[in-house]
Amino acid sequence: MVAPEKLNLLNQAGAPIAALKWVLNNKNVDTIIPSIVDMDQLDQNIQAMSAPFSAGDAKLLAARLEEIKPWYCRMCGSCEGQCSKGLPVADMLRFTMYADSYGQFSLGRDNYRALPEEIAAVRCADCSSCSVQCPNGVQVSARLTRAQELFG
Repeated sequence: MVAPEKLNLLNQAGAPIAALKWVLNNKNVDTIIPSIVDMDQLDQNIQAMSAPFSAGDAKLLAARLEEIKPWYCRMCGSCEGQCSKGLPVADMLRFTMYADSYGQFSLGRDNYRALPEEIAAVRCADCSSCSVQCPNGVQVSARLTRAQELFG
């Protein structure tokens, strides 16, 4: 299995545009704040806002979801309180996503450094097995270990 930092997960051809169109198509979402780190991303955002969400977009997103399943937290909250060491699992997975998927290492690092010292000092390698089980298939222990390697 390819490591997530090698996949450039969210920037696969057409996926960012399809994802933005999906959100814009969702009548339960009133506001969106898309990332704009360069002119290419601005152009993609404009392109997404000017075209409807299509069956092709849905197919592309379904394929990407399968690819990223082990790596990308859906922020469902199911892991809350599961870590026996008290780690804020979803938050730490998000910090890793900033670095590995969005190319924003400093954002991930700065958020990680804001964790309480006793939480930042925890190392998943010290546990014999992970008590956190993700219903979406995220490899929690591997992703937390990645966060600790990147930022700890």
